[in-house]
Amino acid sequence: MLTLNWNIIWIFVNLIVLYLLLNKFLFGRVQDILKQREELINSSIESAKANEEIAKENVVKAQAMVDNAKKEAEEKANSIIEKAKKEEKERIEASENEARRILKETREIAEIERNRILAEAKDDMVTMAMLTARKAVGTMDNEEKERELFEDLLKKVGDA
Repeated sequence: MLTLNWNIIWIFVNLIVLYLLLNKFLFGRVQDILKQREELINSSIESAKANEEIAKENVVKAQAMVDNAKKEAEEKANSIIEKAKKEEKERIEASENEARRILKETREIAEIERNRILAEAKDDMVTMAMLTARKAVGTMDNEEKERELFEDLLKKVGDA
């Protein structure tokens, strides 16, 4: 049968005392350290999640800034192109106006020169007609009157 030996009882008592001492001095502290580590890990995880959210927000903000910068660059480029087209159109119009002005001046100069040449030719024809008429008639009464007669004759011939 079973007999109780004082040694076995003392072993159990020692084990219980050892357990109580370890529980009070060692297990409590180990459990505190484990709780602190768990809290530290949990706070690190929460911090990482918060940082991840901040990073996502920053990425969204950066993407919005990039999109905005692209839009502004496109608007500036379009504005510059539009301005260049406008300036080109104005320069073309100015060149066309200058060409028209030069052409008009050239025509006016040509018309003045034509009228001068015609007047000179008319005077030469009057002079030749007078000389021919003098030779034919042989008299020279009034040179001024003869000139007027020949000019009238040339006007009538020119109108017809």
